[in-house]
Amino acid sequence: MFIIYFLIFMLLLILFLEFVAVLQWGFMGIILGHRLVSRKILYSILIGFCLYIGSQIVVLLVMLILALASPGFMEIFTTSNLFAMDPAVAKGIVFAAVCCYLLFVILGYVLNIRFFEKGVDVE
Repeated sequence: MFIIYFLIFMLLLILFLEFVAVLQWGFMGIILGHRLVSRKILYSILIGFCLYIGSQIVVLLVMLILALASPGFMEIFTTSNLFAMDPAVAKGIVFAAVCCYLLFVILGYVLNIRFFEKGVDVE
């Protein structure tokens, strides 16, 4: 029973970290988009969206690399019945996702501070 509560907590943590990472990429898109001369709003949205898509590709690549290293991780890509997955494998996948998103949040925060210190043209 403890493992179920642990996985629910970790999934909520992943969801929270993903939302924070999306906010970080959105802020970075605003900062970088407003440095341009014209169409600032369009470029802000486009840059933020591209950063989000890039971060999701990195998460997928990390999961694929882990799947190549461990056959248990490959179940997430080869089966449609995730309830039959080994709990130890599920914990590993969740832990890898938490690490990826935590890294994105920290990286986004540091980059946003550096970009913001250089200045933003908001006119």
